[in-house]
Amino acid sequence: MLDGAGNINMSMILKKLLDSPPLTEVVYQQGEQAWSIEWKEWLPEQAIVIIQKRPEVMLKKELDAILDCLYDGIWITDGQGVTVRVNKALENIANIDAGEVVGRHVLEPRDEGKFSVSVNWLAIQDRKPVTSLDEYWSGKCCLTSSIPVFNDQGEIWRAVATVRDITLLQESYTELLNAKEQVRLYRDELDRLEEERQLGGEFVGNSAAVQKVISTVRRLAKVDSTVLILGETGVGKDVVAKMIHNLSFRADAPFIKVNCGAIPETLIESELFGYEKGSFTGARREGKPGMFELAQGGTIFLDEVAELPLQLQVKLLQAVEEHTIFRIGGIQPVKLNLRIIAATNRNLEEMIAKEMFREDLYYRLKVLPVSIPPLRERKEDIPLLVNHLIKKLNEKMGLAAKRFAKGTVDIMSCYHWPGNVRELRTVIEHLLVMVEGDTIIPDDLPSSLRRSAGQESVVNIQPLKQAVQELEKKIISLAIKQYRNSYEVAKVLQVNQSTVIRKAKKYGIYLNNI
Repeated sequence: MLDGAGNINMSMILKKLLDSPPLTEVVYQQGEQAWSIEWKEWLPEQAIVIIQKRPEVMLKKELDAILDCLYDGIWITDGQGVTVRVNKALENIANIDAGEVVGRHVLEPRDEGKFSVSVNWLAIQDRKPVTSLDEYWSGKCCLTSSIPVFNDQGEIWRAVATVRDITLLQESYTELLNAKEQVRLYRDELDRLEEERQLGGEFVGNSAAVQKVISTVRRLAKVDSTVLILGETGVGKDVVAKMIHNLSFRADAPFIKVNCGAIPETLIESELFGYEKGSFTGARREGKPGMFELAQGGTIFLDEVAELPLQLQVKLLQAVEEHTIFRIGGIQPVKLNLRIIAATNRNLEEMIAKEMFREDLYYRLKVLPVSIPPLRERKEDIPLLVNHLIKKLNEKMGLAAKRFAKGTVDIMSCYHWPGNVRELRTVIEHLLVMVEGDTIIPDDLPSSLRRSAGQESVVNIQPLKQAVQELEKKIISLAIKQYRNSYEVAKVLQVNQSTVIRKAKKYGIYLNNI
């Protein structure tokens, strides 16, 4: 409504006003200049108008500039939920243009999938501030908050939502959680390795028998009483003793192992209890502490304790009961601060009956007994033990990595292993050294082992009847060795008990306790 010189063109204004009802405001804007024109009344042949510059346009421009500088997105609706304004940050976050949403109800873009929650609409409905997490179709995760703005009549005039992009924060949080989980896994692995170290590293197995022993060991480690470990040769009695020590409060103190059966009878007393200077011919001039004194503060492990001579069992009884000893030739008692663990593969009750072992010492040692099952009673652990020993021996001897074929491990699992874990370790070490290939097959196993396991290879042709009888004999013999009871043998072979007894008699197989 300006003429070419930039002045107000009144004819245009009057035409506009004549086309409008009374009290109508006409706004004209050019660039940053704006005028508000409102006619008040008509006089004869003239109109009284008020013409003034309108500052609201400038304020809007300033507000737009301020809103567009904000990092957070801004979404403003009126009291009915119709979008009035969004800023540049919101356009970037939501990946939408202002023209797509301004003038439209806020639920329309929500229904189109551009976002999932309209906090403005919730704030309008609840008439209170609302905060929610939302995910926009741009893939951004946002924290959105809306505050309703009320007019003087208590009606909602605007709802203003702030939208903060927390995608990076969420990713950082996820990375933190992943890092924490990784730390937890590392910590668990370190705990497992430490537990393996404490448990000796050799007592491997998942069988119920092994888990029962480990559970017992944990309980024994919490107290300081004397322990008696029972089990066949080669089952790992020394490993269990070290486990108890490592899990106890004495773990940082010495662990002294004494094989009572390996020391000559003439030396065993001086080795265990020590001697004073000049006690006997050939004694050190300064005397010598015994194993008990060397174990002060820690644990002394008396392996093969049943091999101790009767006269020394009396001194051992004193050490167990009173925790004091006397050196050979000594007159002053030596106070002991240690734990005593003893072990044997002998039947001590039978030895007591034959007066080969003191009954009082037996009961003092058997305060906390623990029995180690033989390997034949936990054959399900053999594959795990084989893998463990292969890895350990390969590392120890610096050999190229080798593996056992499944058939080889199956045969080894059928063998009864009279020497227990010690025999298993010896066989594996022999195979790792002697077998040239990288895979150990059944034929690489010692023939004695294959025969005992009923897996001897066929080396020559023979009548089938004879071959069947030999195989039948081997299977029955193996079953009797493993189960020791005709009822159990018949059950596992799926035949009558009378058949087992008859065939055992036929093949000359000794039936023990049948």
